[in-house]
Amino acid sequence: TATQTTTQAHNGTHSLQINITNPNGWGVQLNNHPYYPTHPGAKILKFWGMTTSGSGLAVTMQVIWRDNGGNVLQTDNVTIPSLTSTWQQGFLLSNAPAGTAYVAVNLLNSTGVNGNSIFVDDVVVADNGADADTATLEGPTGSTGHWVPWFSSNISQSTSQAHSGTHSLQIGITAPYGWGVTLNNHPYFPETPGVKSLSFWGKAGTGSGVAASLQATWRDAYGNVLQTDKVNSTSLTSTWQQFFAVVTAPPDTEYVGLDFINSTGVAGNSIYVDDVIVLNGVLAAMPPPPPPNPDALDADTSTLEASIGQWVPWFSSTVSQTSAQAHTGTGSLQVNVTAPFGWGVTLKNYPYFPITAGPKTISFWGMAGSGNGLAATMHVVWHNASGAALQSDNVSLALSGSWQHGSAVVTAPAGTATVEVDLLNSTGVAGNVMYFDDIEVNT
Repeated sequence: TATQTTTQAHNGTHSLQINITNPNGWGVQLNNHPYYPTHPGAKILKFWGMTTSGSGLAVTMQVIWRDNGGNVLQTDNVTIPSLTSTWQQGFLLSNAPAGTAYVAVNLLNSTGVNGNSIFVDDVVVADNGADADTATLEGPTGSTGHWVPWFSSNISQSTSQAHSGTHSLQIGITAPYGWGVTLNNHPYFPETPGVKSLSFWGKAGTGSGVAASLQATWRDAYGNVLQTDKVNSTSLTSTWQQFFAVVTAPPDTEYVGLDFINSTGVAGNSIYVDDVIVLNGVLAAMPPPPPPNPDALDADTSTLEASIGQWVPWFSSTVSQTSAQAHTGTGSLQVNVTAPFGWGVTLKNYPYFPITAGPKTISFWGMAGSGNGLAATMHVVWHNASGAALQSDNVSLALSGSWQHGSAVVTAPAGTATVEVDLLNSTGVAGNVMYFDDIEVNT
């Protein structure tokens, strides 16, 4: 029997209560033949289940794709194999075959006996903005969908790890200071304006402190970039984790491009990603968003969008906020060198920015305005509560006429209470100009 109940709910206040009345199998189905209209393409299949009675219970969401004549073209099964008193998710990314016009859904299983009850909630059959092979890596042997290396990376279809199915995308990092993977199907995937849910699953392969970001770039019919959004992971671990964000594709959106990108990792590190989702609307009952990766520096000191932040000249330099150059946004920090043999800028907010001990990512972007052979070093000093310096770490960068990125994963020592940041170097002569942006100490 199937009833709506308020005794359990994964999302909202209601769920479907299924009471088993006989052993040897049970099932509930839809009564709206020819079922729900749909179309071929990549799909997201998911539901949530739990039980408060019985043991060894399972539930399968059976998704049946039919053509206009009602003929069955394909059946997909999503199973939660062992229900407990805690809500669990059944999840599968699939591909509705050519000719699909309708979709039917059943809930069934061979487990359970008379008197057992199962609760089901948040049943989803939805379009995925990324094609099935790109989203799931379940395509032909060796296929990576539309993913290709972009910079400092190599990729492969992996059978050694998978969040769902049997494959994932393995990303090998080949150089420090950042890596990227992109798509080869320009103008990318067709898309529409409006609210979207972006999501992916990730786990670490080799290396520590490695993270990944799914970057969605919304484009108009001519390929012009309208907006870019990111889903940022925390440091990946040996366990699969889901990361997601709800964003709004701007007016005039016709296509979406996808990248995996991050500044963490060194040559030899690897990560795995799987089950990439671009969903129209808000996916019901997404997991809680991962905690942010906060920058210890205040927004102006980091991004220079509203003021110069806490930056002041230290030696042989002047500093100003400028709109002449920017890595992101419209502002950056302009440093003018006033004498040869070295320059430096520092912070004025002693005892500096509060922070705790532990792994950190320090990074900045820089470019040369005028002058040759310029370089810059981000010098980070960890202080204890009394102001004593405990340790310093450096990230150095050779500057050119285009934005360059420097990054390192370091560990603030035990006892760390505040962090000081300086920008300095021994290069340059009076009259040289440099620009800096997105200066970060991420916890």
